[in-house]
Amino acid sequence: DYCVVLRCSTRLCAPREGWMKLPPVQTDDGPMEFLVMSEFYEIDPTHSMPHHLILQTTIQAGSLKEANLNAQAAACLLVPLIAFANNAYIESPALWFSFEARVTDDWRRIGQIEFETQQPLITQRIRLLNPSTTQQFIAKFCQGREHEDANRFHHAIAFYVRALENWQMMTAIFAAHYLFVAAEWLTPIAAREYVAKQGKSEAELLEQLLKQRIPAAPKGATPEVDAAIAEIVRR
Repeated sequence: DYCVVLRCSTRLCAPREGWMKLPPVQTDDGPMEFLVMSEFYEIDPTHSMPHHLILQTTIQAGSLKEANLNAQAAACLLVPLIAFANNAYIESPALWFSFEARVTDDWRRIGQIEFETQQPLITQRIRLLNPSTTQQFIAKFCQGREHEDANRFHHAIAFYVRALENWQMMTAIFAAHYLFVAAEWLTPIAAREYVAKQGKSEAELLEQLLKQRIPAAPKGATPEVDAAIAEIVRR
């Protein structure tokens, strides 16, 4: 067994009770479970601010290098889901350290000792990680991995995370661009659900929409003009 610890910069703060267990992420090698916690930067003895989000997993692999690669690949799938569920940008996870580990009665998870002493107060405006929302969203997303629209959901989440990355004054136009792209990936799903809810075919709904939005030929129009308008409506 190998213990792999990764971290990523973010303003998202995990609960301070210790490690939080996340639902398993489905990978090509099977499910992989992660623990998450926040790393704090101490400003003074009574104040600190969140610095990184720490992800830890214990994985079986043929070598330490293989364990690092598999854990980082799984973390790259997990981090966008956490960011989407909490509406907060998280940078890509980077390998921090790893080691060969065997779980015993006195084995202690990395970071446990930090929570055995009184923690300083958090200073700086941050977004708190919602454990229930995060766990439920990851579990639902992984359960629907084989869904026909899973690829569309995955792309939509990826572009939404890019929008979060650019959500600031100087790059707001890029954020809006990524939001539109995310919406485009979901448009066929929304359109299909709308058609099913209306109980009509797509052609019938389109004809109804065109009648509402495109005026009829003006009074006294020549047959040529009337035919041209009809052709535009048909197209």
